[in-house]
Amino acid sequence: MQLTVPAVRPIGRPRIRTIVGAFAAILLGLVLGGLLVVAVATTLLGYRVLDIASGSMEPALNRGDLILSRPAPIGQVKQGDIIVFQEGEQVPVLVAHRVAAVINLVVNATSKSTGVTMSSTTPAFRTKGDANPDLDGSIVDAAHYRGVVWFVLPGLGTPLLGYPVSHIFLAVAVLTALLWACYEVVGLARRRRARRLVAPTVEERPNDG
Repeated sequence: MQLTVPAVRPIGRPRIRTIVGAFAAILLGLVLGGLLVVAVATTLLGYRVLDIASGSMEPALNRGDLILSRPAPIGQVKQGDIIVFQEGEQVPVLVAHRVAAVINLVVNATSKSTGVTMSSTTPAFRTKGDANPDLDGSIVDAAHYRGVVWFVLPGLGTPLLGYPVSHIFLAVAVLTALLWACYEVVGLARRRRARRLVAPTVEERPNDG
């Protein structure tokens, strides 16, 4: 009985496919990682991603720009800063306007147990859109202040106008995760197929004698 092992040429993926696959995996990983960082920052750390839907702050902020605001102590805000604040109670809207003046509000608090009234001051702001002729009608107090504009991405908010930005980022993060999972599954299937193809097969042949 003679055993022969047929020679099988190893099958490997072309070099360009390997490079493209590695680049795609890295790109998907970076996108997903960035989206997760944004999700954590906007959910837990007080950062906000907003699209500019009006021209009240032109030319500093144009309609369709995307801005990122960061939390900052209200006492550090100064005249000239662009802040994000909530406007309206029944239908709250986030607005980004420039601080025209910093004022101190006097807050009186009466103790229920002693009946003593204590006074304290807290910063508040008069705000104005750069393109508006007049100051905003209401004062921004600590309860409505949300943060300071950190940086602007011109034009990137145009496709998002009218849609909740947080929902868009969540949808992109989920889609990126699904694409990454599909890529890994396909890669695993190809590697298993390649290992089966290069595995030697043993054939039995009867001896001639």
